[in-house]
Amino acid sequence: MIEQKKNITTKIIYLILFLFISVSLYFSFDFELRRNTYKRAIAFINLYKFYSIKQHIASNDIKTAANKIEKYIDFSQQISEGKNAMWQGIYDITFIISKNAKNQNDFNHLQEVYLKLLDIDPEIYMVQVWVAKALSDDDYNKSLEHLIKAISLSPANEEAYREMLLIFNKIEDKKLINKYCTEYKDTLLGGNIDLNYIKFFGGSNLSKFSISINTSENDVEFYSKSIEKLNEYINYDFSLLQQKNLKNLDILVGFLPGTKISIDNIILDVGEIIQIEKKDIIFFSKNGYILNDNTTNIVEIIKTSYDDDVISLKFKENFASVRKIILSMKVSRLDLVSNSLCRNIYPL
Repeated sequence: MIEQKKNITTKIIYLILFLFISVSLYFSFDFELRRNTYKRAIAFINLYKFYSIKQHIASNDIKTAANKIEKYIDFSQQISEGKNAMWQGIYDITFIISKNAKNQNDFNHLQEVYLKLLDIDPEIYMVQVWVAKALSDDDYNKSLEHLIKAISLSPANEEAYREMLLIFNKIEDKKLINKYCTEYKDTLLGGNIDLNYIKFFGGSNLSKFSISINTSENDVEFYSKSIEKLNEYINYDFSLLQQKNLKNLDILVGFLPGTKISIDNIILDVGEIIQIEKKDIIFFSKNGYILNDNTTNIVEIIKTSYDDDVISLKFKENFASVRKIILSMKVSRLDLVSNSLCRNIYPL
């Protein structure tokens, strides 16, 4: 009886070994199967880790979440060093946890996470901002180094400037406060690209916009311009490829959140120059908000998200044989702090 059990056990062991060798050989020859199996395994691990860590947001247990992310990073580096198949999952959950961090203590719990991420890739804008926030309570010089690096990676994004101004206010460095207040207000280029947004202009910045006319028609043409300068009204001339009857006008912008678009005049060349009165235009915005000020004849639109926005102008009458559209427009950035800090830079 015992001998029979030994024989059965031996056969099972041999069968397991045979199956292991067979599967190993099959995987070694079938590259596509091996790759797909690996991808599915990594996807399962990323999904499990994501929800395992995300559950701690509801209880505001940032410390436990941070410990789990650290282990997640360590595990990923044991599989493959550097930015591997787990990187995006690690970044995504770190982004969500950081977004829900409510105070300095929360960021301090996440400090080691950020440092480990920077060891893998130091060129990630938001990680540089997060680690600067985490370090700001005990090493503001190191914190400023990370913020300067962040601005070099994405000069137009606002997050690094916000942290900069908080630190300079603590140490009462008025010269640097004015320097970065001015840089923030004047920077056109260098918006960060978020993979969660599909952008018409490739990314968020303050450098380009387009117009299109009669968007209800099938054959829509886009005319693009570069923003020449911030904080000043500029006349942007759009010469149409052929004369058109104008029913409506759309302005497509991919500007950063916190941008104010001021529209002064709209002039048409129809063989003669016509200025359209504001009372004869209805303004809509897909995502932004419109400021109505009856004391001026200027329409202002506030952009609040990273999404592309479409500012739609509906005219109360149609205009025939339009050759050129002249749009008088100013693009400016809303302040990050009150004038009592960034004073005398740009008058109201």
